[in-house]
Amino acid sequence: MTSAVPLGKKAALCRYFINTGACLYGDECQFLHPNPNSMPNSFPNTPNGVPENQGMTENLPNSGDQYFNATFCSVPNSVQEFQQFSAGVPNDFSPKSGTLSHSASTPSFSSYSMMSTASTITPTNHINHSLIYSSNVSPSPSPGISPTNSPLMLRRTASPVTPLRQTTIPQKSSSANTIQENVGGTTYFYSPEDFSPQHQGVVLPNFTMYPSIPPHIAHMKLKTNMPQFFMPDELKLQILNEHALTMAQIDQSHNPEIPSEVDNYHNMFPLEPPPANPLQKSNIFSYPTSCFKAVNTKDGLTYCLRRVHGFRLVNTKCMPLIDMWKKMYHPNIVQLREVFTTKVFSDNSIVFVFDYFPASETLMSRHFSNMPAPVNGYSSPFNGDTSTARPYSATNVSMNGGASHPGPSSGSGLLPESLIWTYVVQLSSALRAIHATGLACRSLDPTKILIYGKSRLRINCLGIADVLNFDSNQGNPMAVMQHYQQKDLYALGNIVLALACNSVMSLQRENLQNALDLVSRNYSPDLKNLILYLLTNQNRPRSINDVMPMIGARFFTQLDAAQLRGDVVYNELAKEVENGRLFRLLCKFGTINERQEFSLDQAWSETGDRYILKLFRDYLFHQVDENGTPWIDMAHIVQCLNKVDAGVPEKICLMSRDEQSVIVVSYAEIKRCFESSFSELLNAGHQAAFS
Repeated sequence: MTSAVPLGKKAALCRYFINTGACLYGDECQFLHPNPNSMPNSFPNTPNGVPENQGMTENLPNSGDQYFNATFCSVPNSVQEFQQFSAGVPNDFSPKSGTLSHSASTPSFSSYSMMSTASTITPTNHINHSLIYSSNVSPSPSPGISPTNSPLMLRRTASPVTPLRQTTIPQKSSSANTIQENVGGTTYFYSPEDFSPQHQGVVLPNFTMYPSIPPHIAHMKLKTNMPQFFMPDELKLQILNEHALTMAQIDQSHNPEIPSEVDNYHNMFPLEPPPANPLQKSNIFSYPTSCFKAVNTKDGLTYCLRRVHGFRLVNTKCMPLIDMWKKMYHPNIVQLREVFTTKVFSDNSIVFVFDYFPASETLMSRHFSNMPAPVNGYSSPFNGDTSTARPYSATNVSMNGGASHPGPSSGSGLLPESLIWTYVVQLSSALRAIHATGLACRSLDPTKILIYGKSRLRINCLGIADVLNFDSNQGNPMAVMQHYQQKDLYALGNIVLALACNSVMSLQRENLQNALDLVSRNYSPDLKNLILYLLTNQNRPRSINDVMPMIGARFFTQLDAAQLRGDVVYNELAKEVENGRLFRLLCKFGTINERQEFSLDQAWSETGDRYILKLFRDYLFHQVDENGTPWIDMAHIVQCLNKVDAGVPEKICLMSRDEQSVIVVSYAEIKRCFESSFSELLNAGHQAAFS
């Protein structure tokens, strides 16, 4: 043994590993584990002298902390391996194996099939294996690792396809060794052959690429003349706008009234325009309020800070209610994260910290800020103008063969009924979750409901009213929640009525009858019955659960829309998975090409395997047509990168810029040169770290 004993290891071989080829202690074993490839026929207790886990470890798909190492090739496990890595790499152009090695930038599909025809792994470097004692050094202590053939490990690496057929029942060999494993104090005995995959006629690829749009997605959208390799412009623009708003900052010199830091939050950015009157009070909370975006110094995340001006917290008995709101999570609720008091604004203020949703707007600004213009000389009956007579068509739209319950016409300026029901489903779902915990919303108002995307709702400013209006004389604050829950239902009815009439003026008492007439003429009876249930019978206790039967099958419509939306977004995610793989491949090429110096060799990037990669870069990016005009084709770049990543045997012709050197080389050979060169860079960094 020429190499030094690794730190934490004893200068003795593990007898259990020598006899069986596996060790129950894994990386935590205090004895040395020799490399199985350098010890032929040295496992007396396994069939044919081959260790039971040979061929499995290198084929296991990478997960968790191993993903980075899988992406950037394999990492040597001992000092002697580093010495062998740096010994030199032959500069031949022929692959070392008859089959193609798997891409170093993606997890291995061949590990699922365990088939000899598709799972042969070619080393990314040419090493003359000798007796190497592996220390398996890792940045953090490794947990107890199960044997490679453990049922738990095999469940994680099982094939994604089911067997096509199984003609015979696999028989256990008489010499099969039984493996013992202790899990949670229970000892299990099993044979590796019990979990060997039985597949016939199934071959999985050892490379990945984006195949095509799934048919259930392709038939959902309009046909395009060219395939879409990237996400749609609408979705991309929405995401980019959200990112830009999240990173927006203000010039502190032009806004001295905004502090640079409040408690544990910095980069304060106002989300609402300042009111004309600084003393203007909120209609909901009866205190002046302001809203900011800020970054938490502890976790680096962006939050929304709602400041209540001039409020002194004199009683902390309301904190149990705040703790209940912090635990409240729902997809239609803006979650409360923290509450604290501060004097940094030169007064006594209390700040409520919520999740931040960029590019969102309130229900008031979306639907009620800009009233629609009059249509055909007739405006809304709630605009206060009684000089214009309502046409007969506005009072009886069901005549002349019309449907008994028609929806609003395209020129009526009213919202589609399907959109109103979408809002009703989300708001009722949020109220149902809030009331189930014994709390009450108390801030259900169009100015406190956020909309982002096309129709996604979230109720904002929850828990603020519980603090501002807390009655210290009340022995049990939960006793009055039933009263506030009834007010929530009434507020929901007002919102639905305002949406149906597309005007907040419909909520005035003198306009209520006209508003209900408008709803009955343009919408279904179910919507009118829902509004009547929420706004009338105030003396009888009501429940949000009574709203569910009125919604009826429209719940399934919303569920179908959400699932279809999930399918579309998942398809876009599948594209970005492959785009990320190609990006990692380009990053590796960038670390090799045009490197000025490596290992005191000024011409390292211009000789050997690196010269092939330099010519391939020109073939990939710098091609021209017969007139010398740059020939730019994204499909050519993507196709060539995929072929290199897969290592296909197709050959291409590479030519130097002076046209004096012409080389015919296959993509498999380019991949071998690429992996060999990148391994040199990677191993040099690890050698420097160990030294």
